[in-house]
Amino acid sequence: MPRSTHMIKYYREYNDQLEEDIQKTKNTKTKGPLAFFLFYCYVVFWGYVFWMPPLTIVN
Repeated sequence: MPRSTHMIKYYREYNDQLEEDIQKTKNTKTKGPLAFFLFYCYVVFWGYVFWMPPLTIVN
């Protein structure tokens, strides 16, 4: 029984914190196109890094 009580307490604390975080972020302004552009640049950069063949370096 103590384990169940612990899990219920943990769930209640988690739920309270989640509700508090939702209330904090409810009135925030969305980032919009800038966030999409930065994410696109991030994906393109890592795509270039991992999918391009290695560079040949001539000494």
